[in-house]
Amino acid sequence: MAQAAGTAQAGAGGFWMPAREEDWETEQDIEYFLEMCPAQVRAMERHVENLCDRFEYDGSLMYDVWPDRVTMMRLKNMVLKEAEDDPALFGETGYFGEPGGAAASDMAEILLYHEITRRRRRRRGRR
Repeated sequence: MAQAAGTAQAGAGGFWMPAREEDWETEQDIEYFLEMCPAQVRAMERHVENLCDRFEYDGSLMYDVWPDRVTMMRLKNMVLKEAEDDPALFGETGYFGEPGGAAASDMAEILLYHEITRRRRRRRGRR
């Protein structure tokens, strides 16, 4: 069955494969610039991705038309809870010191919104 031009397709293992060259280039740009981020940002991003992976299913709250702020704050807090044990981020030698600070919370929130937006864009391309 032929696929409509400009739509994405599932690749090997069900991973998202962009059908348009611009989508592929955008995804490569995002990956490239994330790799240029400081190590602490990349560490927090891994925790965000782990959480989003658990919510990657049909009907997930990540794909609500208008996700509510309370739900997004709950997800952010889940990221922070998971990241608490990461010595690169928290603790005596961690970048943020003790868990619960505003800077870590803000970073987790920004990265979460970015990752959800990225996944929503991919999902739209698959339909």
